[in-house]
Amino acid sequence: MYRLAPANPADDDFDFDFDDSLFDAAAREILDAGGYTPDYLVTPTGSALIGETFRVFDQAISKGLGESPDPAVAAALRENAFVFSGFKTHAEMEQVAALITDEKGNIRPFNEFLNDVKQLNQDYNHRYLRTEYNQAVQSAQMASKWADFERDKAHINLQYRTANDERVRASHRILHGVTLPVDDKFWQQYTPPNGWGCRCTVVAVPKDDADYPVQDSHGSIAKAETCFKTPKEKMFKENLAEKKKLFPSKHPYLPKGCGGCDRKLLSYNPRNPLCKACVAIEECKEKEMSSHSPTKWMTKTIQKVIEHKVCKTAITIADTPSVIVEYAKAHNVELGMSKLRISDEKIQHALRDVKKERGAALNTDELANIADILPLCDIYFDKSHQNFVFVYKTKDRMIKYVFQPNYNIKVDGVKETAIHFLTGGMIYTIPKDWEQMKKNSN
Repeated sequence: MYRLAPANPADDDFDFDFDDSLFDAAAREILDAGGYTPDYLVTPTGSALIGETFRVFDQAISKGLGESPDPAVAAALRENAFVFSGFKTHAEMEQVAALITDEKGNIRPFNEFLNDVKQLNQDYNHRYLRTEYNQAVQSAQMASKWADFERDKAHINLQYRTANDERVRASHRILHGVTLPVDDKFWQQYTPPNGWGCRCTVVAVPKDDADYPVQDSHGSIAKAETCFKTPKEKMFKENLAEKKKLFPSKHPYLPKGCGGCDRKLLSYNPRNPLCKACVAIEECKEKEMSSHSPTKWMTKTIQKVIEHKVCKTAITIADTPSVIVEYAKAHNVELGMSKLRISDEKIQHALRDVKKERGAALNTDELANIADILPLCDIYFDKSHQNFVFVYKTKDRMIKYVFQPNYNIKVDGVKETAIHFLTGGMIYTIPKDWEQMKKNSN
């Protein structure tokens, strides 16, 4: 499948093992059942096989994003990785089922079946997976960089660069040095990686710098089109980095022509195995993704804070409510990154002993479940301090979560500007200078 896999496996980034016993167990169950249907993916063994493939890609994502990933980028890549893992597993199991009988429909001897299944596992979970892992690392690196490019695009252009060695493909070498603005159409089709095993990258260069002259967009696209002609090369003609994806949409594992299907549209066909697989994969994904929720991160981080282990990490706990975005536009309030963020340092601040002694501190449950509580809050704008305040009322307590817009903070050694959690605690009245923006309707 991957003709352009790295020529020297010892020189690539594959640094883990795949648990072959999970594939063996799945193959045995498919044989015993006499065939495969996509419903198998939600069984314990089927979902475990998806999970093992996803584990490999999750390592690739971590390697590609580095030590201080943007949570939104990481979450999108992880979701894409899980869906890809599901359809990869579906393709594998269809191949296993096809090995049960010969071309005349007769049951094949067990030893023949076993030998072919072992080869299938080597293909899918070692040879192919090696290339897919390297693709995931490269895609994650570029997705991380693209978020920075978007933020700085008023001051930079982008330049295409190859690894500049003897292994670079001629079709990629011709693009080396192409320099264009971030929003240029060229990058929608030719942002690396541009093929299996591609080691090309894109770097930011200063705008209006004579050392980095901008080239003709149409000419650059025309030059690329003369080189990228095969179906495998054309498959990569999308900006995976901007879309926060690891793998191209036209990959053979993945369904086609879905048209944004939400399983209510005509594009969903319950008789299509890929559509049935999609439903099963979605069910598995929901279970997996829930284990990486903000609530679980908060719970673990609170425990670390209690143990005095502050590492200066942060997470996105929610998208910025539209009422805040609209208010900010109407009142010229700078927000920064349009996410509600919280760091372990601020968790430590909210749980500090002096507030506990006054009985004014948030308890650990109120902090751990902040992502679930915020949608239930009244929202105010504190005019005196220029902060947004979420107020949650119960029968015996009224608590606040204070977020400062356009807040500068250093996380994992990297500066970021966002709507950041500052503090929280118990309150007794609503100050007069708080302007109510949204009232909880529950």
